[in-house]
Amino acid sequence: MENQGEYSMPALSLCHRMTAYMEWADDVMLSAAERLPQDAVSAPRDALFKSIAGTFDHTLVVGEIFQAHLEGRSHGHDARHRASVLDFPQVATRLRAMNSYYVRCARDWTTSDLAETIEFTFVGGGQGAMTREDILLHLVNHATYLSDPA
Repeated sequence: MENQGEYSMPALSLCHRMTAYMEWADDVMLSAAERLPQDAVSAPRDALFKSIAGTFDHTLVVGEIFQAHLEGRSHGHDARHRASVLDFPQVATRLRAMNSYYVRCARDWTTSDLAETIEFTFVGGGQGAMTREDILLHLVNHATYLSDPA
């Protein structure tokens, strides 16, 4: 196979495999949460984001923040969580769409694209910089704290 240099598409790259796994795993967890009564999903819990819906919404917010960084636009968030959690059906729909977005990015970006450094401002202030690849792997790892809501 001919080497296409910096413009080559990473064949089944780690980022593509991991974002596809994130998409699958989140769907399994969202599907389990969707089988619960709505009040159980939004019920207050002794957890960092206060409910099952809040935990998924936090994952969505972080995905929205990094999507905006990657697209070079403002994200409109002033924290890594919303003051008021979205309704769970909306969170589930938007998180599934967000995961599909990241799978497409990982599939379509070239090796050179993945190595590009993206500079941004953290929601709490201060400057940050990560490669596209590091952003994708951060997002995949970020969602690994979710546990079975059933």
